[in-house]
Amino acid sequence: MLSLRNEGVLSMNEINDLRDKLLNNPDKGERLKAVEELTKMASKGNKEAVKIIYEMLKKEEDPEVWIKPFEVPPESENDERKHFVEDESNFYSLSIMPILRKKNISNVQKTIIIKFTKSFIELCKADDWEIVPGAMTILSYLTDEDDLFNFADMWLKKETTNINYILSPLKYHPQILQRIILALRNNPDEYKLRFIEIFDWFLRNPLPDTAEIIGKELWLNLPSRYKEAVRLYYYEKIGNIYEHLFYELKHYSREFGEISAIPLPTKHPYLEWLEGFEREAVTSSIVSYNEIKEKVALKLAKEIREIKKRMEKEGETIEGYQKMTELARKITEIYEEKERNYETLQMTAEKIGLHLKDAVIQIETDEPSPITRRRLERELQREEDRELIPIDKYLGEYFPDDQLVKLYMTEIRNSAKRLNVSVETLRRIVEFHESAHAIIHLGRDAEGKNFNTGAFKMVDGGIDPSPLHETLAQLLTYHCIKDIPELIECFEKLNKFQPSAYRNWKNFTHVPLERIRNILIEIRQGRIEASFDMFERILI
Repeated sequence: MLSLRNEGVLSMNEINDLRDKLLNNPDKGERLKAVEELTKMASKGNKEAVKIIYEMLKKEEDPEVWIKPFEVPPESENDERKHFVEDESNFYSLSIMPILRKKNISNVQKTIIIKFTKSFIELCKADDWEIVPGAMTILSYLTDEDDLFNFADMWLKKETTNINYILSPLKYHPQILQRIILALRNNPDEYKLRFIEIFDWFLRNPLPDTAEIIGKELWLNLPSRYKEAVRLYYYEKIGNIYEHLFYELKHYSREFGEISAIPLPTKHPYLEWLEGFEREAVTSSIVSYNEIKEKVALKLAKEIREIKKRMEKEGETIEGYQKMTELARKITEIYEEKERNYETLQMTAEKIGLHLKDAVIQIETDEPSPITRRRLERELQREEDRELIPIDKYLGEYFPDDQLVKLYMTEIRNSAKRLNVSVETLRRIVEFHESAHAIIHLGRDAEGKNFNTGAFKMVDGGIDPSPLHETLAQLLTYHCIKDIPELIECFEKLNKFQPSAYRNWKNFTHVPLERIRNILIEIRQGRIEASFDMFERILI
């Protein structure tokens, strides 16, 4: 009889004897022996044994006896204890979920059951419709958020995984799904084996907590090759729909005669939805620029009225008149500002998928630039320094505290002559460059957030010029003007006379702007170090 027991085969009398020992015997030692024997039998495929164990799990009070069936790890898919981790909605399920909800189990017991449950997912390589959804439900009930995310994340990267079986049980854990979406956004290459299936699952299962993130965070930040793969997938889907519909209509017309034309979609609805985010990313919450200028002007006019009232009470002063004159000049500059400056800012914002909600004032001045003043005060020692034509602090400058762009027209005119380009062309290059600094600082992301001014000024540790700031500004300028021959020609000429910090942009022209935007937002949020070295390490 021993050999039969080793094979997990017992007579009905022997099985009934084990049932009686396990369920009705007050002796704990006898119950332990019975559950160990029945666990061995169940692990070798005995269906009756697993039913008896399940009865015990529902009534046993002793924790040592209760946990015994989970301590032996499964070794094959024939192990009948797999029914313990099946979805409880299955009619013949022996799911332990209803028991777990009622039972107060210890952390040690949780650890044992978690390991037991994961083992069944590993045995079927996360591709069994009976096991995986129920097992994931058990894990989502017992494990903490980090462990659950890491386990799901691991299986989403494997080729064998059924994506639906892993993700569907997590619908009631939106924080896990959000983390998965952000992981896809940050490292899409890690999921390349199943990326399309994962992306499609999220679109087919929209949830209030994930739908916006899919569009605004994942889709808008995807590298172009992944976007193209998604588009191709849904183009094929719509093609299959047309093929099926054509067959059905052909059959229908044979049976019932000609049918009138019906409107058909030309693009998959999911693609329409995704591309809507691209169209709206920049324009969805933009306040009219004229309204912004009006608000700034009204604020300055209010200051003038307050100075007048104060002077009426306390007496007129030279300082009071000087302040009113200065404020009036600023109001004039606001309304006389060329509309083209707004168009430059807007074009720059659109290129990197941000939107401008703050006023940026631009002025043109003939006063000497900071570098010109320094050169006048003390002649630069090195010949190569005198040959350089830096954009910032020589041709133009962005002042983040004042949200002000200043163009130094004397230097622009002199440099245009030296480069043999028109003054207006060079002025436009400088305008784009300084506008890029303003957009990187003030441009709002999908959540309406911009770059903290203090953090903006401390990029690259606050060194001036900042290699990261200048690389981003030059990259944005390049993408805005690359299709305008006279501008790109001027840009390339100027580049030859730029300090080294301004010339790094050429190493990144192949990188999609969506990827640049993604890194910029991560830098703003403090998730990525705000330095050129880190930027270069990520992209090259």
